[in-house]
Amino acid sequence: MFVARPIQMKVTSKRHFSISKKYARIRDLILAFVWHVNDAEPPVTYAITYPDAVRIGRRMKYTDTASWKQRGNYSTQTPSKRLVALLEPHRMDKKKWGMMVRR
Repeated sequence: MFVARPIQMKVTSKRHFSISKKYARIRDLILAFVWHVNDAEPPVTYAITYPDAVRIGRRMKYTDTASWKQRGNYSTQTPSKRLVALLEPHRMDKKKWGMMVRR
């Protein structure tokens, strides 16, 4: 069985999280955040659906910011411990990638 899902990858040498309203219209979109590429630390990947990313944004109060309200996006290059904890269930490995794509 062939399965395809759109994936928006955000790849950085450090850590970065962002949400943008422009992705709301893309059905079944997966946002993949790949951290520590070309860094001393091992790469880490978090993959999350757009609705789940917005839910995390609400919990972090990112959707209350002027950036979200006026421009429709929010971004941080210094994720807090709380944000990283909220992302942790979405940390990917081979098994989780398969489950994520087949949803």
